[in-house]
Amino acid sequence: MKRLSRLPALLVAIAIGVAVVSAAAASPSSPRTIASSGFCAKFAKPIFGHGTNLFKLSPAKMKADDKVFKKDQPGALAAAPGSIKADLKKIFAFDNMLFKDVSKVGWKISRLPPSVLKTLAVKGPKLKPASDKVIGYLDAKCGMHLRKP
Repeated sequence: MKRLSRLPALLVAIAIGVAVVSAAAASPSSPRTIASSGFCAKFAKPIFGHGTNLFKLSPAKMKADDKVFKKDQPGALAAAPGSIKADLKKIFAFDNMLFKDVSKVGWKISRLPPSVLKTLAVKGPKLKPASDKVIGYLDAKCGMHLRKP
């Protein structure tokens, strides 16, 4: 079986773009905007507010981030506005699948087997519309400025 290069995995990481993956945060454009939304203040910044590349995270940091991510998901979904709730569910489902697979290989994304990389390479790009919609909301309503994948 032909071994996949790291490029497909990198493209998947970029395609995810939202929860912990390849997001570049900037300072909020308006503190008042963030304060006006429970979703923005309590969940958006902790979940989406730090730029990260999964290839650069230590296994311990990735494991800790996953724990916080899982803990915050129910509240984030409950607080999310209806306009992005369905998209957020799709993104969280993908990220949960990714973290589950990475946990099986010692929290090192570079160790993911080719079969998992192929699955991620197919499913990841399908999230782009949902990712773009959530990132657009975070930019407009939460004052965050994240790069779209």
